[in-house]
Amino acid sequence: MSSRTAAGKKLISEIERSGAKKSEERGLLYGSESGDTVRGLATSLEVRVVHDLLTGAASRGEGLSFAAIAGRTLGNFDVFFDPTTYEQAVVGKVSISGASPRFDIWTSFRSRVSLRAETPLPADFSLENYRIEATIQPDLHVNVVTRMTLRAGHRLAGVVGLDISPRMNLTAARVDGQQVEIFRRQPLRESLAGGGINDTFLIGLPTPVEPGATREIEIRHDGEVIHKAGDGVFFVADRVSWYPSAASDWRPTT
Repeated sequence: MSSRTAAGKKLISEIERSGAKKSEERGLLYGSESGDTVRGLATSLEVRVVHDLLTGAASRGEGLSFAAIAGRTLGNFDVFFDPTTYEQAVVGKVSISGASPRFDIWTSFRSRVSLRAETPLPADFSLENYRIEATIQPDLHVNVVTRMTLRAGHRLAGVVGLDISPRMNLTAARVDGQQVEIFRRQPLRESLAGGGINDTFLIGLPTPVEPGATREIEIRHDGEVIHKAGDGVFFVADRVSWYPSAASDWRPTT
């Protein structure tokens, strides 16, 4: 049993011993008052939640923990704990700067367990042997087929997460030639906490991938990443993310 599972059961036990009773009426009232807020929070973390459910990360003690806290002095803020990243704990808040929201990080740090281990977390997988076919239309719209080799660092099952520019649309994905599902949303908190640079999306794995084994990945995507700078000069936006890459730690480290 993981320490977090034990802590959860202990909390429930303490609540039961306190004499608290279930109230259907209060539950319905709370649902009507807070339903939109809870749905908004869940939607903003949807990609990560789906990833953890489909890969079994939560059952291995590797799932994301998240708390939205309303503070009397500091206002609303978020607390993340992700055991799969270098700095597992992050505290901050979503704020509006100009016309766009941003995530202000107040603190981020490694857990005691991670510090005692003194070793970096092994990568889930690496991507090798990129082969990219890109066609630039007269209006500068780009159609791309990206092929790459995925090599598993440890056993993979369910889905894998990849990053790509938000300017790119995803149209199809294949694993070893087999069509697979793509799951992508607009993850507000994930995107903001990672600087708003990339979108993380998931592709299905038809069968598990054992450590050291490989799969051939093909992603078809298109978008507007080439822009005119004037005087016959063009530039590529998101130069390192206009094609898929391994999903990075979406919470920045210091």
